Amino acid sequence: RAGPSRAEPGRAEQSRAEPSRAEPGRRPRGRDPAPGGDAHRDECDRARECTCAPSAGTEVPTSGHNRAVGRVIYATSASLDGFVADRHGTLDWLDGLDHDPAGPGGFAEIDARAGAMVMGRATYDSVARALDRSGDPWPHRQPCWVRTRRPLDRPIPGADLRVTDRPAAEVTGELRRIAGDADVWCVGGGQTASWLLDAGLLDEVWTTVAPVVLGGGVPLLVQPAPLELLEVERNGTFAVLRHRVCRKAQ
Repeated sequence: RAGPSRAEPGRAEQSRAEPSRAEPGRRPRGRDPAPGGDAHRDECDRARECTCAPSAGTEVPTSGHNRAVGRVIYATSASLDGFVADRHGTLDWLDGLDHDPAGPGGFAEIDARAGAMVMGRATYDSVARALDRSGDPWPHRQPCWVRTRRPLDRPIPGADLRVTDRPAAEVTGELRRIAGDADVWCVGGGQTASWLLDAGLLDEVWTTVAPVVLGGGVPLLVQPAPLELLEVERNGTFAVLRHRVCRKAQ
């Protein structure tokens, strides 16, 4: 199975690996320039619809995603047509796809950057069921906030879980205080990411796009989102897209 938001069998014990050499016939991993960047900024300036800037209190990178600190990042896998789970809410369609968890956009990268996590109730329940089946331990060292109004049915042993139904601004302020200079990882799903987006608190969206068309399911986001493409990378058969959220002008 693939993608950064997978706390599932076999993912916990994966460690960061040395970058692999390019295979014959495969273009080496690299960073492609974001197309249309200047045109996008010009359009933003003319329409005064967004500033393409991080939220207040975050440090602006001089170049490259690795220079940013203290950002709220929604990092997840998605199908080519923009779904993070199928119509049954499962991720089985990711099985067997070529993906390096220690490569660009993989579990190891986002987990190493994150100092705190937040996820929705459906995402949490999906992770809990997967760990029940596999017997694997909770793979995260960070505290994790779960958005729900109900007590958790199955607290996961070893997980530092905080249940909350407070407004996005309050929860994100607490997440940032805990994370410090590290990033806050929004694991998903689309409802929770849109909750942050609607409050103006989501900084970046990292999408590990699978070569699969589902034709329906759980959407990546549940509302329109103006984004600026920062970087394109390759991880096995996946395209790793990193976008910055464009902010409405004040």
